[in-house]
Amino acid sequence: MEGYIGHCGLVVETLADWERLFEGIDQEKVNMTLLSHQSVQMAMYLALAEERGVDKKKLRGTHEAITYGLSDGDEDRREQLDEMAYCVKNLPLWNITTFKGRNMRDGGCTAPQEIAINLAMGIDAARALIEERGLDIDQVAPRMGFMFCAHMDFLEEVAKLRAARKMWSRIVKERFGAKNPRSQILRFHVQSAGSALTREQPLNNIARVAIQGLAAIMGGANSLHLCPMDEGYTIPTEFSTLVSMRVQQILAHETGAMNVCDPLGGSYCIESLTKQLEEEAQKLVDEIEKRGGECKAREWIINEICTAAYKYQQQIASKERIIVGVNEFTGGDYPYPFELRDYNASIAEKQISRLNKVREERDNAKAEAMKERLIEAFRSKENIMPYLIEAAKAYLSAGEIHQCRVAAVGEEACYSRVCYEH
Repeated sequence: MEGYIGHCGLVVETLADWERLFEGIDQEKVNMTLLSHQSVQMAMYLALAEERGVDKKKLRGTHEAITYGLSDGDEDRREQLDEMAYCVKNLPLWNITTFKGRNMRDGGCTAPQEIAINLAMGIDAARALIEERGLDIDQVAPRMGFMFCAHMDFLEEVAKLRAARKMWSRIVKERFGAKNPRSQILRFHVQSAGSALTREQPLNNIARVAIQGLAAIMGGANSLHLCPMDEGYTIPTEFSTLVSMRVQQILAHETGAMNVCDPLGGSYCIESLTKQLEEEAQKLVDEIEKRGGECKAREWIINEICTAAYKYQQQIASKERIIVGVNEFTGGDYPYPFELRDYNASIAEKQISRLNKVREERDNAKAEAMKERLIEAFRSKENIMPYLIEAAKAYLSAGEIHQCRVAAVGEEACYSRVCYEH
């Protein structure tokens, strides 16, 4: 899309882009995270492995097959489930998906809402894989991951993560009858809250992400990412990203916080707050289940998030909630240490040129034949992943593959009606 290429993440259109991206990198030696909910990107990664003769059983990583929750578009849902089922059966070291409750928290929801929405997505997906794909909870749950947000209320954030861990363990055991203890473990990544970073006095954000990161560690995060200090108003620079990484390394190597598995366990404050958040989140999970699960309850969930976000902004406007450098303590000479990055149109031109070159040099007779096969595959009830992998090997672009979807099932079936990115 004009104005976005090279400005909002990596652009990967064809297998040729993956070949260029992984030049000199051994797929067997990296743990890959695909931050794309498109099954075609996973297919291209697997096509690259096949092209190189890499055993898929040795691939390690995660693909966000479900970015927010199971889609309510028929074809999107089918592909999400097909991809996860394919990974369960063919990629033993691959984590099948990550649920991103973190995005809803950055969108304005409360800590109990974040817990409830994240776990409700997990419940929905587990139920669908069991009922619609014939899998067992112990095949599915150990390979699901979750992403949480670390916000600014330090004690609440620690308690939130502890409450989520307790709830998921109970849900998997009591609701789904898991027998493998690994199924009860909530495996989760934490990213600091981009929404808590301010455009005003951006150096203050270094302190903010350090506090958020420490809360994540105290809450038991398996992995952590700290947003750079300039994310409030620009794409992070190399300098700000380096500072963010150094803060994370200080937390890991200088604080001693990682030497104990639950350093605040036993604290009356933390234990009581954990229990309180667990009770509030459980009520929300129950309400979501009454409404048919996370997918069917999505409009209600979005309204709840919007209400919480509006209340939060009202608190800032009235100074009930103080944000340093924004609505209080704004004085002093505080220069901006960064410059905004302008959009570089030449990046888009280079990518378009590469795409056109692929289309000129590929075997177009093979590509056209693959399009016909793909359309038939989308119309069938077979698992779509093997066909997507073959389409990638024929150098079809992500756009062409999507056009085959639309040709097969119609545009209405290819889009979710309600999305959390409202």
